[in-house]
Amino acid sequence: MNNFNHTDSEIAAIQVWQDKGYKCFVNSNSKTTLKASAGPCMITVNPDLDRFVEPTGELQNVKAARVKFVASPTGSVRDAWNQSMAWCRAHGIPALVTVQRFACHSTLAMYSTRPDLYEWKNSYYRLKKVPDFQGLELCDREAGGCPACGRCIKLTYPEEQDQAEVAGVNLSASGACTYSCPDCFAKRLLMGRNPAYDRVSQNRKQKGVLKH
Repeated sequence: MNNFNHTDSEIAAIQVWQDKGYKCFVNSNSKTTLKASAGPCMITVNPDLDRFVEPTGELQNVKAARVKFVASPTGSVRDAWNQSMAWCRAHGIPALVTVQRFACHSTLAMYSTRPDLYEWKNSYYRLKKVPDFQGLELCDREAGGCPACGRCIKLTYPEEQDQAEVAGVNLSASGACTYSCPDCFAKRLLMGRNPAYDRVSQNRKQKGVLKH
């Protein structure tokens, strides 16, 4: 529910879970300066959709770069996608395509020239037909949630990919996210709620509820 910002306190908190026997990886966006001591890391390199943000810091533990996909993108969104993919190729880092969904039609219309390609489903505007993305990793390609996918595990702990159960932990050490990515699902879920910090649990996608 919050961006991992690679602070010393967050890294210490992750170590606590590792000491308990969990295998961990962290999720960040590339507005954060990365530290290798955080362990395996996934980063979103176009968090604003219409802008590529080049990652900084120590990149050796970056296992994949999440790249948000928008169908029929505006020019700036298309440029950000192309720059993100070029960066991944140049650094030998797998691109993990994440299909963007939108919370409202006005936001969708800001980034896509074809809002009709989307439908309102399960509280979001979601792409009606997801491209094949041949040759690329796609988050939840089977549209069956994490149990049917496992790409995060494949990219971080491939030896565990057949038996790992995916869950998450919202670190109190991270605090509230200071970024405002378009239609961020985490901030929407937290509206009017007190976040459950420092407790391992599964969200709907991790339980296997369909994503697309």
